[in-house]
Amino acid sequence: MTRRPTLVALAFVLLGALLAGPGCRRAGQGGSEPRPKIDRSLMACLGALRAYHRQADVHLGRGDAPAAIRAIEQIIGMQCIGRKNPEVQEAVLDAYGRLGRLHLKLGQMDQAARRVAQGLKRPGPPSFFRANLLMVRGDLLDAQASKLDQAGKPKEANKLRRQAIAAFEKSAKMNRVLLEELAQ
Repeated sequence: MTRRPTLVALAFVLLGALLAGPGCRRAGQGGSEPRPKIDRSLMACLGALRAYHRQADVHLGRGDAPAAIRAIEQIIGMQCIGRKNPEVQEAVLDAYGRLGRLHLKLGQMDQAARRVAQGLKRPGPPSFFRANLLMVRGDLLDAQASKLDQAGKPKEANKLRRQAIAAFEKSAKMNRVLLEELAQ
């Protein structure tokens, strides 16, 4: 079985890059710049978030999606998710997206829609994980459209598919803007 890398890993890579920064030097390279301070509470928060994601991975490996959902829901209830650190905010958006996908996988469309909407309501700038939430929203709308097709309601299904396409386009546009900003 191949293991899907968690999107939270990206947040940890970004955190490492932020901590290393341009002033980080290897031993013996000299330089008078002080070493960056490590925010221990930030590291503890990110460590807990990562642990819950790993718990969810193990539960999914056993085929227990409800237990995986319970593990990810622990993230949503943590006090530290109110922090303004971009790493925390991204990890929380990832949790909402993952919950949406897990509920969708179980056919729990109302719960999936609720979690995606909650994630999209969180304040913050455009980001990779916010764009991912839009992708999950598009997948959810497409799944809802398929159910309407099966119920003999093609007009309503087509309306939802147009909304799904709009969500995918919004996600793609957000990622394109982010790429342009990174290229500058």
